[in-house]
Formats: sequence, C-alpha cells, structure tokens
Amino acid sequence: MTVRRCIPWPDKRLRTAALEVDEITDETRAIWDDMIDTMEAMPGVGLAAPQIGVMLRLAVVDGSSERGKAVRLANPEVLHAWG
Repeated sequence: MTVRRCIPWPDKRLRTAALEVDEITDETRAIWDDMIDTMEAMPGVGLAAPQIGVMLRLAVVDGSSERGKAVRLANPEVLHAWG
C-alpha cells in the first residue's frame, strides 16, 4: 500500500466527471488500499479517487474515533443534501 500525492485545486481533474466502476477487481482493491493510506496520512475522514488522480468513481470514508473502520465505496451517489 502506498500514500499517494493529492491533486491540488484548481486541477481540472477535480472538476471532471469520473468513470463509473463496472467491476470490483484486484486493481480496484489496491486503489482503495492506497486511498485509505493516503486519507490516514493527511489526516482526513474521506477521499475520492480523483483527488489522487484516479478518474474512477471510488471513495473511502472513515469517521470512526478509533480509525481502521474505513468504508470503501464504488459509484457513490448523493441522494439528499442540505446546508
């Protein structure tokens, strides 16, 4: 697993739609592992694949107080938003 470099704003990749993930493969799992390592090194509670230059609809989130409980998401959708 690797800590990857985060893409700085206003890089155009951060405003570009990422590709849908059709199948979960070993490569997908390796990207998620790198994303978790990167998120924890920041430190942060969430990271989307385009933030590390991978243009796929993948994300990781870990809001737990003890860490190590990251949720891996493929093709996440925002259903409701407020505020």
